[in-house]
Amino acid sequence: MTAAERIWRSAAESARAAGNDRLAAWFVNRLAGALAEAGAWPKADTAYGEALAALERESDHPAAAELLRHWGKTLAKRAAWDTAIERYQKALELDRAAAPENLAAARVLDAIGVTVAKRGD
Repeated sequence: MTAAERIWRSAAESARAAGNDRLAAWFVNRLAGALAEAGAWPKADTAYGEALAALERESDHPAAAELLRHWGKTLAKRAAWDTAIERYQKALELDRAAAPENLAAARVLDAIGVTVAKRGD
């Protein structure tokens, strides 16, 4: 584990210990983004999954949808088309649950369309 990973993990643990799971999820999400930027895909996917689970436990659907959009983008970047579409579809469900018609849902629909086109369907 790198120094940066230790710092993000430590911050997340401190937030969890203080009873702030949303903040802990935010730290782990930031870690996931940094790992994705570094191309450490398995670690990034694990961190995204951890952060998503925490947000789902907290019923923070807007934050979970945002995380899923970012995760989908990293999956599309590495041509994991089907998994990217799954993450986008889950984000779309959460966005539509908040409001049937909204700009976040439109962004996800666009991302799904672009991903399907890149996949070659």
